Amino acid sequence: MLTKFKKEVLASIALALGVATFASGCVISHVTREGPEWNVHADEKTLAVDASPQGNDDLAPLSDEFDDASTLPQWAKLSDVEGWPDEIKKLDANTANPGNLTLEPYASFWFGDFHAPFLFKKVTGDFIVTTRVLVTGATADVPARGYSLAGLLARAPHDEGRKNWKEGTENWIFITAGSGDGDGVPQFETKNTKDSSSRLELSPRTPGWVELRIARVGTRITLLRRAEKEDWRVMRREERPDLPQTLQVGLIAYTDYDSLKWDLIFNRVDTYHHRVITDGVPDLISRFDYVRFQRPPVSRR
Repeated sequence: MLTKFKKEVLASIALALGVATFASGCVISHVTREGPEWNVHADEKTLAVDASPQGNDDLAPLSDEFDDASTLPQWAKLSDVEGWPDEIKKLDANTANPGNLTLEPYASFWFGDFHAPFLFKKVTGDFIVTTRVLVTGATADVPARGYSLAGLLARAPHDEGRKNWKEGTENWIFITAGSGDGDGVPQFETKNTKDSSSRLELSPRTPGWVELRIARVGTRITLLRRAEKEDWRVMRREERPDLPQTLQVGLIAYTDYDSLKWDLIFNRVDTYHHRVITDGVPDLISRFDYVRFQRPPVSRR
């Protein structure tokens, strides 16, 4: 196991060499996700169904079209549930943008043991969750600050709360859209985190509205995306037998890596989790058109 000192030494070496990895163990890959292997395979066709839960689907009541502000309290905030700092700068439903949920974060990041704004509902067993999201900067079609993205996350709950939480115990997976390591460059980000070790993949995208999806069937987690008037494309396939039956599933947003990068590079988790960075330079506005929950047409559970 790496000691804090060893992590800081490795981080310094990585910085000097320009290596795309951090003390907390995150590995970054740039991928294109082109070619037939990232088409929806025959055995995945049920994961590419329309996001229209049927009336007898027990997950349908969790869905939200964001055309009624009174539904917002039905979403749990990670900061409220587990006791973390509230890094949400702005949050409303059907107000700033009618028919949308608007979420703007302060400088924050989902990475290893680091948390950012997260609105969720608990889901047990197999599921498909889909959202349609538009991610922009404050004055441009693409955020100008590095690692400014928003999308969907599925996470193992920490019912023990912040007081009894331990580093190295984070388990989650997400798919987001925005700008990653190329400031102002539109990208998708997927990140698979096991025991707080994150493996990050970045791929190019076209600005504008996009649908994002997480599908869980058995131990397999599949991440998909669909641009306007296009077919679903698979972004990632991961086996996660370690995840519990019940997960927190919902919306995330984070921004402004440069304002907090030293906490991340040197893995200063405790420092990060004891403050909200209100003097950073956040540049992300996320608009969610809907979130729809449904069971996969063929479920193993």
